[in-house]
Amino acid sequence: MKRKALLFTAIILLLYLSISGEVRVKEIEMKIPTYSTGPDDPSPPLWNLRVYPYPMQTDITRNKILEKYRVVVMENDYIKLLILPDVGGRILAAFDKTNDNFDFIYHNHVIKPGLVALRGAWISGGIEWNFPTLGHTVNTFSPVNYKILENDDGSVTCVVGTEEWVRRMKWEVFISLFPDRSYFKTRIRLFNRTLTHNNGYFWANVAAHAWQDTRVVFPPELQPDFSKQESDSAEIRYLRGYYSIKHWDTEGAVYHFKKALEMDADFTPAIKWLGILYYKSGKTKEALDMFEKVLKRNEDDHTARYYRALSKVRLGIEQRTEEDLHIVSRRAAYRHVAPYVLASLALEREDYKKAHVLLRKTLRNNPDDIKAKVLLVAVERHLDHKKEAEALIETALDEDPIDPLALIEKKQCPFLQMISAFMWLLMSFTP
Repeated sequence: MKRKALLFTAIILLLYLSISGEVRVKEIEMKIPTYSTGPDDPSPPLWNLRVYPYPMQTDITRNKILEKYRVVVMENDYIKLLILPDVGGRILAAFDKTNDNFDFIYHNHVIKPGLVALRGAWISGGIEWNFPTLGHTVNTFSPVNYKILENDDGSVTCVVGTEEWVRRMKWEVFISLFPDRSYFKTRIRLFNRTLTHNNGYFWANVAAHAWQDTRVVFPPELQPDFSKQESDSAEIRYLRGYYSIKHWDTEGAVYHFKKALEMDADFTPAIKWLGILYYKSGKTKEALDMFEKVLKRNEDDHTARYYRALSKVRLGIEQRTEEDLHIVSRRAAYRHVAPYVLASLALEREDYKKAHVLLRKTLRNNPDDIKAKVLLVAVERHLDHKKEAEALIETALDEDPIDPLALIEKKQCPFLQMISAFMWLLMSFTP
């Protein structure tokens, strides 16, 4: 009897030791007091280039209700995290379980929007993720994609993120909690999915308790003050335009670049950047003219050559387009993206073998290019390389678990296998 009691005690102890120190994760529905908001504004904010094509979220009420939210709860013996995928993927709160559940990341117990964010509605508390535009981002009060990962080392990761429609770039935050550790880690993944230059600004807005001895250290903004310049010149105007781009002031940038060209019609940097802005705003013919001017003055300007090729692709001009792309693919700045554009042109002609070679080249030069990796999966499928497609899509999803195109391709692979098997059976029984 004593042996049974000792064995039972040992089993209980082993179970306790195996459970303690582990990271636990669960998804729950939590009711949170919420000041409700009305529907999004149906009129698109065409006047606001930092927001369009998103609708505004300005219908804020004083109607307090209990709203249900999806919450990811991650905890170990030391800390507990609450993550809100429905509200920008923010960390709602982080608690110190060894100190009476003190919220060392401030927990706001009420969802009370204020007109602060780019689209309007914004809430305080927790940790907010912002990308790519200056200001509280367009996704801060909207649902984002998320996935929970249980890792081999015993840690648990919640990935949150989305593709932003204004700049067409993507952000993801990997929030990880480890066994027997009193901290959590975040890994930020930012990706420019477009074929053009894009400026991005990422910042995490963290809420903490304010004590009497709390200090806030805010670094100054490092930017030249052009108002102190005694003389005006094409170069000064160009620099004003360049810094306007950094602050998402496209109209101001165009104005300054044009002023620079009024002072010096051959000032190449202004011509080139004016062409890039024309291309990005859809004025493709005007853009092509700008790049032709630059290349007449300097045929080694690889940025102008690359954008000339993009302009020709958009306008359906084939003359010297692929030649330009092959030339710039030998340069460090474009050796990853030029082969991707060439692969896209090959796919238009349904030349899957050539696209396969070019996409492999793209990934050799930039192994993190998820869009090239997923496109290569599709090409492998069309070439009937099933095993290669399956292996590559697993690699892509290991790196980016919430990529929408990768998830679609994941579903396509077994589907095509079923079709192939069905066709083989059909042919086997055909006399």
